[in-house]
Amino acid sequence: MEKIEKVAVLHVHTTHSDGTGTPAEVIRTAQNSDIDILGINDHNNLRLRNEGLGGWQGNLFVLAGAELQDENDRNHLLVYGLDVLPDTSDTEKQIEFVNNHSGIAIVAHPFEKPGKLPHTKSYCWTRGVLDGLSGVEVWNYMSEWKADISVFNFISKYRHPDKYVVTPEKNAMGFWQQVGGCVIGGVDAHNFKAGGLLNLSMFPYEYLMGKTRTHILLDSELPSDSKEAEKIIVDALRCGNCFVSNGANGDARGFRCECHTGKIRMVLPESGKVEIASMDTVLFSDHLDGGEHLLDVCVEEKCAVTISRDERMWIFCGLH
Repeated sequence: MEKIEKVAVLHVHTTHSDGTGTPAEVIRTAQNSDIDILGINDHNNLRLRNEGLGGWQGNLFVLAGAELQDENDRNHLLVYGLDVLPDTSDTEKQIEFVNNHSGIAIVAHPFEKPGKLPHTKSYCWTRGVLDGLSGVEVWNYMSEWKADISVFNFISKYRHPDKYVVTPEKNAMGFWQQVGGCVIGGVDAHNFKAGGLLNLSMFPYEYLMGKTRTHILLDSELPSDSKEAEKIIVDALRCGNCFVSNGANGDARGFRCECHTGKIRMVLPESGKVEIASMDTVLFSDHLDGGEHLLDVCVEEKCAVTISRDERMWIFCGLH
């Protein structure tokens, strides 16, 4: 049965933590974008959810989650599907709590690299593979953009940000192959404000809505009941029924990749360079036209499938 595809922008912050847009402003921006699901991950709180702003907001579904971290502000987790958060900063206990309450816990920006300017330190994952993890955020737009930022490259990075967001961190893709579960992309949107005479708005919400996206594949349309719809979305992520795209390289709607009678069936919306790799072993690499392809590749373990265009990653998915 053909899957129903929903485009999600995940890992967004509001004024309920360290974002500069109010929940209402961020939701309105998402409603005016061409997405179906908005994932809010304010730090250590579910205020937006408790205010009744989760679930259906018109034609937009707001996946009201949170971002958790340990006592050292490391090892961040994106969590969804919870009505209450764990009362602990211990990462393993957080994961256990999330699973006991039917939620999912996804490692955020696991191999983030720091910049050389204020407020650009890294929040990378140090705990390795832990039981109960539901997946990995393999591609974080703002994490990749800020890596190695300095006074020497700031202007270039500010003017041409997509030039510096080329591909997910290779270690993050390899880490997913160890963790399993879903692969997601996040924008880590805050709409930072640079004060002073310039009064710059750094990466407005509307800009990031068109960048790193997570495409969630469902068996049927989402119901009108918000609780039921949330469970379906969370379960799809838990099962890894999703893939990541970079909207700057084109609309990836319609992409599909699945094992089919000992081969791989792939549908490409447009042409691109396809690579299929199991850990460090490349199983397939070729440039393919848009359309349906049946690839003579046998998959016996988790594989990373990447499609590139113009020397930049366009689509990433995990095959298992």
